[in-house]
Amino acid sequence: MNFCMQTDMDSYLMPSPLQTSSCQGSCSSVTVANSDDAKPSTSDMDTKSSKESVPGIHNYEKWAKEKVDNVNNSIMKEDEAPTLSEKMSKRNDSRKRTSEPADGCGGDMIESDDPPCKKCALLSGSSFTDDSIHMPESSGLTVSQLIDHVQTVKKKGLLAEYAQIQLESHAGTFNHSRARRNLPKNRYTDVLCYDHSRVKLAAGVSSSSDYINANFVDGYRQKNAYISTQGPLPKTFVDFWRMVWQYQCQVIVMTTRTIERQRMKCGQYWPGDKQADEQFEEFVIHNSSVTSFHNYLETKLILHNTSIGESREIKHLQFISWPDHGVPPAASFLDFLFHVRCVQEVTTKNLGTSWTGNPLGPPIVVHCSAGIGRTGTFITIDICLRRLDDIGTISIPATIQGIRSQRAFSIQTPDQYVFCYLGIIEHAIRTGLVRNMDPLVLDSCESDNE
Repeated sequence: MNFCMQTDMDSYLMPSPLQTSSCQGSCSSVTVANSDDAKPSTSDMDTKSSKESVPGIHNYEKWAKEKVDNVNNSIMKEDEAPTLSEKMSKRNDSRKRTSEPADGCGGDMIESDDPPCKKCALLSGSSFTDDSIHMPESSGLTVSQLIDHVQTVKKKGLLAEYAQIQLESHAGTFNHSRARRNLPKNRYTDVLCYDHSRVKLAAGVSSSSDYINANFVDGYRQKNAYISTQGPLPKTFVDFWRMVWQYQCQVIVMTTRTIERQRMKCGQYWPGDKQADEQFEEFVIHNSSVTSFHNYLETKLILHNTSIGESREIKHLQFISWPDHGVPPAASFLDFLFHVRCVQEVTTKNLGTSWTGNPLGPPIVVHCSAGIGRTGTFITIDICLRRLDDIGTISIPATIQGIRSQRAFSIQTPDQYVFCYLGIIEHAIRTGLVRNMDPLVLDSCESDNE
């Protein structure tokens, strides 16, 4: 998939793009560049004493209110056109399924320099009954309706959607995150985890604390499909590995580098060199191999629990192509997401009868730096594509609202929100759900990533 960087977001979101052309899925272009429009600052810095915050999070409410008010005054006149919510409701009532589920993939994953198993990501939630907040619903948009929606509401409308989500109140309390004894374990003072969905740790060799800054997040038709967490701090490395061991996690998804723009984004909680070992209290982590792909790294780790004398294989998948500002090319991101699903499928199969939960496997650990921005983006697109494959519709706002009810502030910036639309449209082009359309070009709001 080839991409070209563009700089004019408005040119993409004007009323007349997406005209018929001979471009096929293999030559589609959905990309995001940077601008300064409507950006609450969200820089992300590591902390040494749990006194840092993610600048901008608590400025979102003012920004969001202004954005909603501006859009209500400028997108359309009330006496001439329906509101955005009315248009969405009307489309939901008339939705139609536009695609058949794509084929999944079978067999073992082959390590190579090319992304393997590109179709593996299209597995549905299976017939397993699980009490997830993301289940098949009658509301939502088909792919063609989604594209029409983007064309209709343009840039202002998408930003208004995100601003409206930002205005919604919190879904729970943060008492454990705010407890004095737990404050040093939070990378950022204003990125806390809900009490009702927090991951609880069993007592360790040298600690009885059950706290880690992490939340369970449901997937599509899969309860607790993900563990959404912050990038580990040196003081929480052992807690991180206790969590991975306790919940039988087989796959760790890391969507940031440890250092970006001379700032620490995440601690080096695993041995980066081949055949190297690191020990964090009762856990010894051995780096068995590292496979480099174009946009990500796959590291095979052996996690050994010295307290019981048992070992497990863990796959660490690190996406390294998220730029310092903005979001990555949609195709690169999708290649990574599909690979994650393939690895999860293979590792779950290898568990055999030792895993009796959802057929899609144990929770996938997903983190960036704060565990809300890139992490929330990854989870949102994964859920939406699974739903699209299952019932042929998507609801990005509803999906994000569900995720944010379990991990506060998920989807941290406007460009991450817009990127969720781009990722789904790019997937539709690549898989043939949409044909004969001009390349989609979108210039998003510049932001610092977390």
